[in-house]
Amino acid sequence: MSRRRAAVVLALVPLLAACATLPPQAAVAPTTPAVASSPLAAPQATVEEFPAPLPAPASSSATAAPSATAQPAATSAKPSATAKPSATATAKASATPKASASVAPKKSPSAPVDASACTGTTLALNAKGDCVAVAQKLLSAAQVLSGSANGTFAQSTANAVLNYQRSRGLTDNAVIGPEVWAALTAGKPAQAGAPAACSASGVVLCASKGARTLTLLRDGQAVKTINVRFGGMTRDDNGKLRIFPTVSGKYSVYAKDAKAFSDRWESSMPYSIKFNPNMYVHYSGDFAKRGYAGSSHGCINVGNLNDAKWFFDNTPVGAKVVVY
Repeated sequence: MSRRRAAVVLALVPLLAACATLPPQAAVAPTTPAVASSPLAAPQATVEEFPAPLPAPASSSATAAPSATAQPAATSAKPSATAKPSATATAKASATPKASASVAPKKSPSAPVDASACTGTTLALNAKGDCVAVAQKLLSAAQVLSGSANGTFAQSTANAVLNYQRSRGLTDNAVIGPEVWAALTAGKPAQAGAPAACSASGVVLCASKGARTLTLLRDGQAVKTINVRFGGMTRDDNGKLRIFPTVSGKYSVYAKDAKAFSDRWESSMPYSIKFNPNMYVHYSGDFAKRGYAGSSHGCINVGNLNDAKWFFDNTPVGAKVVVY
């Protein structure tokens, strides 16, 4: 009997050894596709992209890694690594709102100017007070006055009023009366368009006092447009401020002088295009320095020497000039 039991035991030993070996092999075999196809693999690679110093290269390398199924063990062998990047990603994510928060604050739009207490007041040169400051704020909003609202109606404010009146088709007298107050408070838009005379054949210089521009047209086609300055509030021979207008009308160029000089005003007028004895197109150093705070004595000032030369070279004697 004992011999039979011994024989049975010896026969079962190979079977037990085979059962102990095969199940682990069967368990290990599916692990490779399971890791490769696991939905957690992609998020792990995504989390590791955030700490990378160069996001684009890190992104491309992370994409290539899952396609290699030969190294699934490396992904599952470092579970602790997923915890560290998640902490890093959290830190960087919290930093992002701070950066956007610093950019978010923007200048709030300026509050509407209350002119109700001033619309019955007439303002002119040398006026002072709160209503002048209100008018200056409205002129600044209309983009015809630069500088602060100081409450003093000086030369620069007078020229701003003139430019505003011309751009809105109002009487240009540098006085803020009911008509100007109504336009300022209503936000009246600037006028657009040019007279038909600007589209005549040949070379035409079209000068818009409202837009403060000078355009050279050739056979009705605009070739070049620049910003210019017209006559306005400036000092006369006695040093007194008064208005010197650039008179609207149709003219013709009768002469040109690259080195013109004004004996009356003791100033040079380079690249002068003469279309009226009292009105030339020419370069102005004062316009280049002071801008629209000052004005000409009736001429059309060009603030860039190269632009003045270009118009001089491209405007022949006999060309038409339209001032409006």
